[in-house]
Amino acid sequence: MYLITHPFTIIFFCTIPILSWGFYKFFNDKIVLYLLAISLILLLPIFSGYHYIIDNAYAALLYITISCAYYFRVKKTPKVSSTVIKPALILFLTLGFIGFCFGIAGGTVSVKKEWDLKDYKVLYVREQGFSGGPSMGYKLYKYGDMSIFIKCVDSEVDTTNGDSCIIKFKIEKFNFDKCTTAANMAEHDLE
Repeated sequence: MYLITHPFTIIFFCTIPILSWGFYKFFNDKIVLYLLAISLILLLPIFSGYHYIIDNAYAALLYITISCAYYFRVKKTPKVSSTVIKPALILFLTLGFIGFCFGIAGGTVSVKKEWDLKDYKVLYVREQGFSGGPSMGYKLYKYGDMSIFIKCVDSEVDTTNGDSCIIKFKIEKFNFDKCTTAANMAEHDLE
């Protein structure tokens, strides 16, 4: 799903050999090992289904992790042509092609409206595929115990055509009233 919604961020990964070369020139092994350990620890929530509320946080952490790991390859053979230039060109050609294909064929996902509630976030999303009409729907996100994490817990396709104010999320048993004011936007259905 990430590659479909962010196809051209993978081209950024072509600069991994360049960042690793920078680590080699300006940092010692101890700092790179600390960076590697911290980024690996911060990647752990990905296994729980939660993601950070900061967009592209996992991509940035993965980028730093791979760059730190590649640092040890650069350290072993510090030739610029074999450890930086050739790998960067190869990555650019392969990842550039993949990003281009996903960019053309993947379509777009855009958020049309967003509501922040106490423990939840509701997004009104327009998903436009490669062909055909767009799919409009609502996605329900639940914040984690720490409010820096969020997880998509339910989604509903918009079939109301504006006739109804209530969106019923079945999995979470959550009724969302999109017509009310911000003070009482949602009520939790405990049935």
